[in-house]
Amino acid sequence: SLCVIQKGRASLILAQRGNVFRSAALSPNDDRVALTVHEDTDDDIWILERQRDILRPLTFDPADDGDPVWSPDGRWIVFEECKAEQLADLDAEQVKQWLADRQVEGMSDRRRNHIRQALRQFCNWMVRTGRATANPMTHLESVTVHRKYERRALTAVELRALIRSAKTGVDHLRTTGAERAVVYAVAASTGLRAKELRSLTTASFKLDGSSPTVTVESRSAKNRRQHVLPLTAELAQMLTGHIQNKLPAVRAFNLPEKTAKMLRVDLAAAKIPKRDDRGRVVDFHSLRGTFITNLARANVHPRKAQLLARHSDIRLTMEFYTQFDDAELRDAARPGTRRRRREDCGGRSAAARCHARHRPWSFPTGRGSPRTGRGRSSRRMIGGSSTSKSRSWGQSTSSLASSTPGSCMTRPAPIFAIWSPW
Repeated sequence: SLCVIQKGRASLILAQRGNVFRSAALSPNDDRVALTVHEDTDDDIWILERQRDILRPLTFDPADDGDPVWSPDGRWIVFEECKAEQLADLDAEQVKQWLADRQVEGMSDRRRNHIRQALRQFCNWMVRTGRATANPMTHLESVTVHRKYERRALTAVELRALIRSAKTGVDHLRTTGAERAVVYAVAASTGLRAKELRSLTTASFKLDGSSPTVTVESRSAKNRRQHVLPLTAELAQMLTGHIQNKLPAVRAFNLPEKTAKMLRVDLAAAKIPKRDDRGRVVDFHSLRGTFITNLARANVHPRKAQLLARHSDIRLTMEFYTQFDDAELRDAARPGTRRRRREDCGGRSAAARCHARHRPWSFPTGRGSPRTGRGRSSRRMIGGSSTSKSRSWGQSTSSLASSTPGSCMTRPAPIFAIWSPW
């Protein structure tokens, strides 16, 4: 029999039905019980609905499943599953079939690739330490990741409209409109993810002095490293008014779990379509893409953008998070843009002198001084290993540090000033 003890009182919720119950877990709202039921030769997870007194199986595989644990919201169940007790039980074909079954159930391509990588790494460790003679998962290849949908970055006009509509909006999901405006501003100016924003406390912000920062602890960061990110003076002033009456250990933002639902209301108020004509969508993570795209629009060097985005691979920064609309691409491909720049420098000789400022992302590898005309000196991309003459969207440290009068390159404005509604 199965009993539940609450406040010192025991109540019978399930009588013996011919099965052996090994473990049980009560859901957070006390309406369901996850059971480990032993039948024949294996254990499976069953769900008992207390109000209707219905016991139904959750898992059907021949492996042993046990020790179920409910998620805090009661939507998910975590349990142990044992399909291979020895290394000889690992078979690549069985793993492929298991992954195919998970694909039918809705598991993403990226998640299945992570499982493949974990199995290969485990078997490589077994071979490296002498516990096995061969890796049975050598030929277990990863699949191409197909994204379900593509996000897009907000334009400066859209971002201003979003923040303004949220600031004057009504309370939604136990979050005030003013607080939502601050959350959107912080996410779009730092690139912080929703989980990282939820972990921030008042003590995470250092708003005094000339260099305000926000610190993301390692336990909340995706790469499990502590990060100290810079903040603009305008954003620091905005945050000061938001957290000035909060204790140091209090959460800085009351961010709900359903950030997409929260953002959907403010997008509708700002008259911003959730999906554009190219099928790209706008969700809360699009604010991170907006931050990285704004770095590119401000001519920030790709390496600096990678560090600010906290990416381990520059390709992730440039291919997935850096997005331009059709108008920006047309302006970049307009043939008269480069000619007008050189004419503004005062003729051919002036254009030759400021050619390094036009192309600050490259430097000569041959002998002699930098050449702007003919010559054998090649130009290498900073941050890349192969030689290239293609134009990069970055800017060198020297051009960011100073700007001479009359030069064709000027120092870019702060990122926050691009879209700040204040």
